[in-house]
Amino acid sequence: MRHIFGGLLFVFVMSAYADTIFLDPTNFKTGNGVGGTCPQGTGNGACSPIYQGTELLGINNHFDLYFNSDGKDKQVGDEVLLIVAVPNDDPNHHLLSAGAISSAAEYDPLNAASGTPKTVSFGATPQAYGMSASKTGGFAGLFTSGDIYSFLGGDLSHINNSEQFTNWTGALSTVLDMHNIENFGVYIWSIDTSTFSGGDALVRIPTM
Repeated sequence: MRHIFGGLLFVFVMSAYADTIFLDPTNFKTGNGVGGTCPQGTGNGACSPIYQGTELLGINNHFDLYFNSDGKDKQVGDEVLLIVAVPNDDPNHHLLSAGAISSAAEYDPLNAASGTPKTVSFGATPQAYGMSASKTGGFAGLFTSGDIYSFLGGDLSHINNSEQFTNWTGALSTVLDMHNIENFGVYIWSIDTSTFSGGDALVRIPTM
């Protein structure tokens, strides 16, 4: 079984930005939705990065995960992990619920006339990723240092170390003037698809 790991989304849960999602683009980029001004993420079209010249794209009410055609050599399987990180989360009263993201549609390709509904589940499959069961129930815990992939463990720890706690807090400080970040609550949703490939997009209108 092979898998795709969707770009990490930083969800800043605070009153002034409750409907805004920021992200760090990868080969699986996040755009502002099919039909939006930047569905292919930063580095494509009329995108306006808001951090360090090339990174972080602001999104208001919905987003898409775009499979960059340059990433066709990436593994394609039947599950995409959507990882959401919330700064200064409460370990006892989580800021997101399992139903915060409950549906997705796949546009195959991006400019298809309509999308095909895909099943979304809260959590990941432990045996598929080698992750500890404590990390796969949906809420993976509080991320406080190092890189997110090592924090999640299993096969994910072998991906890379580009998504660092210090990078995330630096972006929050610069973009939102948000300081004293003690942790990020990490949430995982799985999107069931065996057809997601280069040039496609997975779209979700969040209820967060």
